[in-house]
Amino acid sequence: MSLYRYYPPASDRMGTLWTLCSIRDAYIVEYGPSGNTSFAAVGLSSLNTRPSADIFTTHINENDIALGRIDDLTAAVTEVDGQYGPKNIFILASSLVAVTGTDIAGICREMQPRVNARLIPADRGGYIGDHTYGVRTTLKLLCSDVVEDVSSDRGGVTTYNIIGSQVDYYNYRSDLREMKRLIREYFGFECNAVLTAESTMNEIYQAGKADFNVVMRSEGLDAAEVLQNRFGTPHVFGRPYGVGATVDFLNAVSETAKRSYDGDRLRKEIGECKKALFELRQHIKRQRLRWMVSGGYDLVRGIKALLREMEFEDVFQIVNHKLKGKKYAGYNDAINQLKVNPSEKEIIKDISAFRPNVVLGDAALLDMTSHDECAYRYQISNPNHRQFRFYDGAPFIGFGGVKYLSEVFCNMIETDQF
Repeated sequence: MSLYRYYPPASDRMGTLWTLCSIRDAYIVEYGPSGNTSFAAVGLSSLNTRPSADIFTTHINENDIALGRIDDLTAAVTEVDGQYGPKNIFILASSLVAVTGTDIAGICREMQPRVNARLIPADRGGYIGDHTYGVRTTLKLLCSDVVEDVSSDRGGVTTYNIIGSQVDYYNYRSDLREMKRLIREYFGFECNAVLTAESTMNEIYQAGKADFNVVMRSEGLDAAEVLQNRFGTPHVFGRPYGVGATVDFLNAVSETAKRSYDGDRLRKEIGECKKALFELRQHIKRQRLRWMVSGGYDLVRGIKALLREMEFEDVFQIVNHKLKGKKYAGYNDAINQLKVNPSEKEIIKDISAFRPNVVLGDAALLDMTSHDECAYRYQISNPNHRQFRFYDGAPFIGFGGVKYLSEVFCNMIETDQF
């Protein structure tokens, strides 16, 4: 096990909580110490958000663990069911309870006849993988066990779902807004449901009505396949960084939805992006900058593509999590170009060897590179400990992302330092 000065990897339990806590009208009961639940809820503030769900804890003591008693869990679930009358209650095991081998799924089956709400076990426990695996399994759970069969209610208006917009992505608000803007302005389609950032339980119940799904992160691909198997809903993978990727994404949506888009609008936006890229290249004056990028898998690969469009080729990529799960978009092509889940010791060695001029990454990487040789650092990913990001009009993805990041780099990078 590695030693950590900064942030140890968040567990799958945290990914599950982050995914569920952003859903308004969701009810969650966690079986475990109150401190664990409190820490998880308060920890959302570091992601620049607050819990939207109603989350409760049972607390436990030594006797509960030693004797395997679940009286407090039964009482808590019964109270939430009676007082609030939710349609579903998500039951989670804390990491401590998972060690004791408590069978949350079995407890839910045993309790189900005594409550009106449907009990849904989300009992990953915190030791199966990191937070990205928790996001993956929870999105899949929502699509298999929560989304209702309302596909027959599809009307004449084409709608879509967004799968894979979670609060653990540092710029999720702006990227979600840019995604909705692209699809609305180019196709006139409205979003039916977002799984799960800033959504409601009712929207998720109705996700089966959508005509297609847009998957914004690789961890959402399993969930999209569930909806495709259940309702025949096709999906498009889309987290486009850069002009080329955005055009490819629009073409994929056009093909999937059988709808053409306004070519004049596209040419106008491409022209605006080209002007921004030209100004950036003029400002940088083709300096051979060394870039180090860290963050989630799809963000890192996407930023690399954007930097290539900006004519920067020397990019060191760090994925700050494991790649647990069957599907990561484009992984076979990227396998020899990524440093996946390195230890802090490995990263420090890489910094010394690569000597980056520009660092785009999480708070830990920015701290590790806070020396004179690294002239420019800009946060683009979590973990986060000092940056606030509330405004939703500064995307990294889409045409908006090209213009915004070109502006950021123009204003912050002084070429006479290289």
